[in-house]
Amino acid sequence: MSGSDRPDTPPDERHTLPFWEGLADGRLLIHRCESGCGRAFFPPGPVCPHCGSRKVDWAEVDPRGQLYSFTRQHVTPPGFDAPLVVGLTELAAGPRLLTPVAADYDDLAVGTPVEVVPAEPPGEVDRGELAEYPYVEAVPVQPE
Repeated sequence: MSGSDRPDTPPDERHTLPFWEGLADGRLLIHRCESGCGRAFFPPGPVCPHCGSRKVDWAEVDPRGQLYSFTRQHVTPPGFDAPLVVGLTELAAGPRLLTPVAADYDDLAVGTPVEVVPAEPPGEVDRGELAEYPYVEAVPVQPE
């Protein structure tokens, strides 16, 4: 196991730090295959999950998409406020991101247009070394 694969590796040695830095700058960055299939993917990693290419890089994408699915959690992990609405957002670029959803559960439907934006964590989540970076959430938007 290499040092960057260990769960206790600091975030700056992992593959996610550019994602959090992008959010801090108001940009949504995800990994894209630079050879082979050219597809975007999330979560980030050193290998394209679609074609196996190791030539991947960060790309800024449109933060808009739609809710692919969502649920309301009445019992949440430590540090998260309850109830918590969580959704799987399908981005226009292709990948799906699991995020809190900043909306009342009863106002949502599969296909609701949303935008993935930087946000405060939902509660008192211990984010460790990522505490200086914004969290992420999906916010319903008017369709274009």
